[in-house]
Amino acid sequence: MNKKMVLMAALLVNVVAAVFGTDFEERITEKIWYRDYFNEVIYGQDRNIIIEYQPHFTKEENINFYDDAYADMIFWFDVPGRYRDRISWNRFDDSEYGSYINIGIVPGFSCKAKKVAPDLYELELEDVRISQEKYEFLLKYGYDLKFALDATEPEYSLYFRFDGEYLYIYLEDGKTLYATYCAYDESEEEALHEAIRTNEFDMTKITFPYHADGTCDYESGCSVPAPQPAKTFFCFQSPCPHGIIKPLRRRIW
Repeated sequence: MNKKMVLMAALLVNVVAAVFGTDFEERITEKIWYRDYFNEVIYGQDRNIIIEYQPHFTKEENINFYDDAYADMIFWFDVPGRYRDRISWNRFDDSEYGSYINIGIVPGFSCKAKKVAPDLYELELEDVRISQEKYEFLLKYGYDLKFALDATEPEYSLYFRFDGEYLYIYLEDGKTLYATYCAYDESEEEALHEAIRTNEFDMTKITFPYHADGTCDYESGCSVPAPQPAKTFFCFQSPCPHGIIKPLRRRIW
C-alpha cells in the first residue's frame, strides 16, 4: 500500500469516527458500571443497604424478587438482561440513533454520543418523554425520572463525565448531578453478586474506586463516609463567566 492510499485510509477512519461517534462506546463498555451506593453496601458489609435505594426489595426476601417467568424467588442479577442500577450499552446499527443505553431503568433510550471536552460526553437521547403512569411506576422502584416527565420535546441531552473509576451523569443543564456510577471489572462484579447472595464480604476480591487524581472516598478504619459529590461546578462555557467554582450538591434518587 503506497503512502497516498495509507493517507486516504486514515482520512476515511477519521470521517467514520466523526459521523458515527467517539470513543464513548469504548469507555462505557471497557468497565462494568454500578451505582455508587454499592460502595456503601461493600464498605458497610450489609446487603440490606440496597433496600434504601431499591425499595421494592425486602430483608425477608434477602434482596430477591418474584418473577413469574421463573415462578420463584430469585436474585435480580441472575435474570439475563435485567439490570438494576447498572449501565448497559448496545449498538444496533450505524444509524444516527443506532445506540441504546440503559442507565439502571427499563426501558432505556436510543441515543448518540458526542465528545465535548476531555472526559466529557454529551448523550443526545432520541425521545426521553414518559407518561405520568410510567413515571409513577418507575418512582415506586426507586427511579425518579422527573426530567423525562417534564420534557416538552422528545430530544434531551445527558452529560457523562469520567473521573478515573467514577462516572458522573448530569442533566441537560450541565449542573444538576443526576447519578454517580463506579467501575467494576468482571471478577469484582462476581464478588459483589456473591456477597449479595450470602451477605458475606470477601474484601480481598473488591477494591474501592479511585478518582483520576488517585484519591479514594473510602479509607480503611473509619465509619462509612457519605458518598462524595462531583468536586466542581460544571460549566460548558470557557472561560467560565461565573468567575468562581461552586461546589455541587449531590442528588439522590
